[in-house]
Amino acid sequence: MAKARPPRRRFPWWSYALLGGLLGGAAYAAGWLAPWQAVLAHLAHLSLVTGALFVFDKRRSRGDGRRVREATLLGLAIAGGALGALLAMRGVRHKTKTSRFVWLVPLALGAQVAFVLWLGFR
Repeated sequence: MAKARPPRRRFPWWSYALLGGLLGGAAYAAGWLAPWQAVLAHLAHLSLVTGALFVFDKRRSRGDGRRVREATLLGLAIAGGALGALLAMRGVRHKTKTSRFVWLVPLALGAQVAFVLWLGFR
């Protein structure tokens, strides 16, 4: 008889986005960072988290463990971790054939770079 799995817990990807935004916002409010630097710190934070989750999911895809949902990976990439997602996609060759990731992650990266440049030059 197969062993029953415990109920799946949803991964709170939004909590990492919130944490990065709060840290960047606090540094901006304290006067330590310019607005574009605070946004850049947020993007760097989320890129590290997103890249780590892509690598984690790739390792889980080879085994029998629980996987990270595609919505979580894509949501983190759109929320600010597109650079980490793109580097992890290329580095470990994960989600490179899924059309949503192939199109949306580079598009999100372009929007994030444009936003940082707009903040820096306004």
